[in-house]
Amino acid sequence: RDVFYSVQSVTEKVTFTSDEGGSSVSERSQFWGQAVSLALRRPFAGWGPYSFRFVQPSYQESVLATSDHPHNIFLKYAAERGIPAAVLFIALLVFILLPAFRSFFLMQYPLPPSGHPLPEGEGNLKPGVFAFIGIVGVLSHNLIDFNLQFVGIAVPFWLMLGMMPVSESQTRIPGKIKHSVELFLVVVILLVAVWEGGFLIVSSLGRHAEANGDVDRALVWYERAALEVFSRDMHLSRAQIYASKQNTEGAQSMIDTYFYFNDQDARAWKLQGDIALEARDTPLAGRSFEEAYRRNHWNDLWTVTGLLEAKNRANDTQGIGSRKTEIDDLVQKYAEAIVANTHCIALGSNVEAFLELTRILGELYPEEAAKYDVLGARIDRHAKEERAKLQSRPPGYLW
Repeated sequence: RDVFYSVQSVTEKVTFTSDEGGSSVSERSQFWGQAVSLALRRPFAGWGPYSFRFVQPSYQESVLATSDHPHNIFLKYAAERGIPAAVLFIALLVFILLPAFRSFFLMQYPLPPSGHPLPEGEGNLKPGVFAFIGIVGVLSHNLIDFNLQFVGIAVPFWLMLGMMPVSESQTRIPGKIKHSVELFLVVVILLVAVWEGGFLIVSSLGRHAEANGDVDRALVWYERAALEVFSRDMHLSRAQIYASKQNTEGAQSMIDTYFYFNDQDARAWKLQGDIALEARDTPLAGRSFEEAYRRNHWNDLWTVTGLLEAKNRANDTQGIGSRKTEIDDLVQKYAEAIVANTHCIALGSNVEAFLELTRILGELYPEEAAKYDVLGARIDRHAKEERAKLQSRPPGYLW
């Protein structure tokens, strides 16, 4: 690839001296420990599918040290689906892969009878060995990451896992019962796929319409998809559209609906705070930004600016003062993260939020305004340099 494109030095990546630093190593150990803590809090049912991204920030220890998953497939299932689900998945793997291992490797080269050569064809590598190695390779990678959410990886993984040889004698289940259970599972999975698949298409049309700026059409599609079970953040999108149309009542109704499914999402609390500020409902804005701050201050400085704005409108000088040391420490850590990790610049509006926060702090504390101005100017200059470097790279650059 280096013949055609500018590629980062492998030495820099291995020694963690590249722009993003060594965060990927230190954060993984944090994710694993946090997933264990979350699993122990709800050991039987877990927090729900794909919930790690919402509940992990309450355990977060540093700026932007968050993820959609705990970077380990077993810990992901334990935290999101419960410990029994993780144990069941491990048992399924053992039940399928152990017989396959015996078939492919332990019985691959049988010893011939004394004085007799192996029959022709014996000892040749069986085609299923490559599928077995592929499955084990994917599982090995998913011990330090998780990528089975991608269709291009999940489909061949489960197809190959299902085709692994399992001896009928090992199942010890009567054929009639086994086939009835298989038929039942196939029908249930097919019904769920058809039901949710239809709504998935409809809601996707809504997302495309929203992305293209046709919010009225997007609302029509979202309304038609309102009965989907796994709505993801569709109701949050509906709330944002209603808010943009100055329909406060409709926006709040959609936020309440979203909270029914997921009250751990800091984005919803922040949006409720923004809407409350717009409607001059200062008490609701304060409560909402407090919840957003508690859940997401390590990832979104806009929640901090919103919290300060709400307290300032409420003339809560004592509340602002009690957070002064904490917020100053947070500002310093964001500054260090932006300087040390270019991802903090390239991903999201962290720099803009940082500059806005330092401006607000300078207004709240005029005697320290010079300090905040210098800090903001330093971060702004560094961000511009890094963005210029990114823009100068030719297309096809591999991160």
